[in-house]
Amino acid sequence: SDEWVDKAVHNTAIEGNSFGECYPNPASESVTLPVTLSRSEELSVRVTDILGRTIYTRSAEVFDAGAHQLNIDTRTFSKGMYYVTIMLASGERYSAQFVIVK
Repeated sequence: SDEWVDKAVHNTAIEGNSFGECYPNPASESVTLPVTLSRSEELSVRVTDILGRTIYTRSAEVFDAGAHQLNIDTRTFSKGMYYVTIMLASGERYSAQFVIVK
């Protein structure tokens, strides 16, 4: 299932936002995206295939400052390369790629 897992780290002294690498990569059943926010932020997620077609979206949600993880269920994704984009309401964007193997 797609869910945010709060690591219960709420450090408001974090400078800037950080985005970890997708893991596992390559993946087959799910991909996890680590995100650390310096302040409460609204963010959304989009996954596209190599041709730019949107495969997955997660609507904007507000998250507290601290470390979070997004788990995307990829069991219905076809084998291949995908791009994930995390978009913050502040305008900041983070993009990464991952590969699905079956």
